[in-house]
This record gives sequence, structure tokens and C-alpha cells, in this order.
Amino acid sequence: MELHDVLHTSKKVQKTVMESPDEAPAFPDCSIKKLKDLRKCILRKPLSAWLLFIQSRHQEQKEANSAASAEQKTLSASEQMSKLSQEWSTLSAEERAPYEAQAAASKQEYLQRKDNLSATDMATLQTLNRKLKDSRSEKRKRKAQETEEEEVVSKKARPLNAYQLYCKEQHVPLKEQFPAFTDRVRHISDQWKALSAEEKAVYTQKAAELKGDSENEEVTA
Repeated sequence: MELHDVLHTSKKVQKTVMESPDEAPAFPDCSIKKLKDLRKCILRKPLSAWLLFIQSRHQEQKEANSAASAEQKTLSASEQMSKLSQEWSTLSAEERAPYEAQAAASKQEYLQRKDNLSATDMATLQTLNRKLKDSRSEKRKRKAQETEEEEVVSKKARPLNAYQLYCKEQHVPLKEQFPAFTDRVRHISDQWKALSAEEKAVYTQKAAELKGDSENEEVTA
């Protein structure tokens, strides 16, 4: 199939192809999905025996209005795939044979179509593959950068609250008296509860100041 016969392309791609029908277009502003769709229009890769089996089973479940079909609808996509994978693994060689034969025929047809591609379509296919590779690489880089930024934000220390400031202050002096961390924390907690409102207010004020400083840093960042 010639690329300029494809109807489902973006307007920019259509314009490029119509202006230079004998040259491979550059595919400006195409998403990865659009690039994949365009590549399929030129040369669709054949399905494996396993994928043909899945396709067949999905069609059977769609057509069959049974209890088993209703049960299948309650399963998630991953659960359905897991169930089909188990079913495929239990098939005998004779039961797999029709799917393998169909896969072999599809592969042979695919190779013939590939050999018969015009020079323009072959060049276009190579351009699409390069564009897909670059787009995927850019997507991975963006994802890695977003993940890194999220990690930086999540690792950023939050300001301590009043109780945490009190704990930090008391841990060192009480370490010798209460060597066990859990005992020390329990004692500090009991001390905190015994403090008066005026005594707690000192730490509450410090916590408010730390929170204000942190919010100011976020605004100026």
C-alpha cells in the first residue's frame, strides 16, 4: 500500500506526501501512536502463533454469550492474559498446529510484501523506524527526568513539628539513661504529655518559624 493512499494520517503528513509523493516525508509533530499506525499502513508485522491464539479466544468470548464470558468480563486485562497464557501452555502440539501454520503463512506473506515494497515506501518505512526510535528515546529521557524531579521533591525534608523538635532536643540527653531507642521514645512521649501549654508553646513557635522559612524557599525556588 502506498503511503499517499492512507487516509488516517495527520494533515501535515498528508500535505508533505502530496507535495513530494516520491520522497519519504519527515513526519512532523507525529506521536508515537501515529507513527506506529503509519508504519502498519505500509507494512504490518505478522502475528505470532501465541498472538493469533489470543485473537481467536477473544473473538470466541465476544461472540459467546455464556456464563464463562460473563466471568471473563469481571477479570482485569492482566488476569485475562494470565488465564490465556495458562491455557496456551496446556495445549498439545496438535492443538497449537493451526495457529503455528497460520503464523508461518502470515510471515511468508509479510516477507513477500516487504520484497515488493516500492523504493518510496521502503525509504518511508526506514524514516518511520528512525523517528520511532528517536521518539521513544526522548520519551525515556523525559520519564527519567520527571522521576528524578519527583525523587528530589519527595526527598526534600519537611520542617519538623513541635513534638519532633522536642524529641530531637531530648534524645541526646536521655541516651545514657535510656539506651534502648523504644524506651527512650516512650519516655520522651510521656514527658511531652506532661508539659504545660506554656512549655509546649516554645516548640510550637519554633515549628511555625521553620514552616514559614520552608514555604518561603519554595516560593523563591
